[in-house]
Amino acid sequence: MKKCSLGAINPSFFIMIAVFLAIMIIPIFLSELVPVFRLLMMGYFSLVVFMFVRNILGTSILTYVISAILIYILVIRLGYLFAAGYMLYLIGSMFLSGLIIFGLQKH
Repeated sequence: MKKCSLGAINPSFFIMIAVFLAIMIIPIFLSELVPVFRLLMMGYFSLVVFMFVRNILGTSILTYVISAILIYILVIRLGYLFAAGYMLYLIGSMFLSGLIIFGLQKH
């Protein structure tokens, strides 16, 4: 058996990491090329953050305050990082659900 020059790490692992990084860069390029996409992305992520906080805290004034703080930090200040992380989360959740649904079937 031929041993890989990188030790125990398979080179396909690095290809997989490169694909994930390329997927994470997609929202950054789209928001730079199409400014309307950036506004849509910010609106969608604002709703995601608000719904997340509302599901945890319920409907109170504290929900709006914490949502406003998180939206300012995550969506406005760190928008590109949040978009890249959200894309990685979507791809990972699709991979995991596909693995659970289709990977456990007997052929």
